[in-house]
Amino acid sequence: MLLLLNKEIMAMTFYEPSSLSNGTSPNAVNYMQSNGGTGSATSTAELTKDELFVIQQSSAITHLFAKLFDDTIHPEIRDTQIEDSVLRKRDQTLRNVEDRINIGVRRQLNAVIAFVRHVLSTSQRKSDFKPEEDNYEMSAACSSTCTTVVNYLNRVVQNADKCGIKDCVDGGNLRVILAELGDNFYATILAHVLSFAYNLAGAMLLLCDISVYKKCISSWGIAELEKNLDCLHALANLLVVVPENLPEACNSQLLKNVDRPLMNEFIQRRHDYKSAKLFLNTY
Repeated sequence: MLLLLNKEIMAMTFYEPSSLSNGTSPNAVNYMQSNGGTGSATSTAELTKDELFVIQQSSAITHLFAKLFDDTIHPEIRDTQIEDSVLRKRDQTLRNVEDRINIGVRRQLNAVIAFVRHVLSTSQRKSDFKPEEDNYEMSAACSSTCTTVVNYLNRVVQNADKCGIKDCVDGGNLRVILAELGDNFYATILAHVLSFAYNLAGAMLLLCDISVYKKCISSWGIAELEKNLDCLHALANLLVVVPENLPEACNSQLLKNVDRPLMNEFIQRRHDYKSAKLFLNTY
């Protein structure tokens, strides 16, 4: 996933670390690897500060160790009989720590997605996307669930305390982390969207939600993730277009790489699917 030793290792934490009186123990990374995704990720998938602190400290210590070795130890053993064996031991040690840090980072990302799923599953109501149209007033605002998710992701990625992903990671590491988070987020939102049925008013609200999600993801600066959200917006548009325009909408350039079964899944969630499907034999 990451190449922490090939880039400058920055302190990585998604929230402000708690004040710990004791230092990071020799087994801290082992503890984080074995417990990072189980002991603290509750049903609400909240990340514990101590585990994030472990990753922060482990990364910093690894960077300092590599610098100390290059500046102080290696010059003393260069061109000696033990140089090769010591270098192999150094590389083995660093790879082992790097692997464990990477496992911890991935589990943090999994915890972020788990929390997003929790918010979506507990906050989004069926009536959000299928409101009573007689009492519904059209609004450009997104759903409250969307607002909660986006505010959370914004805090995870960058925040005033300077402890978000962008605050603590740069270069290739930043791109890899955000790409993995973004891919998992897209898959989560897609599954969430397909769990509802929509009338016209609800589908319009969904389009607003997806636009807000895209604005959030666009700030990460990864074009592939933006394309995913553009595609999702085009899929959601299949819930809105009048039935006779469905064949044209299904042939949109944004959907050229989308399988027909997925398009059908969206169309089946229209409130007028039984009549709309009569227009689908031409696409």
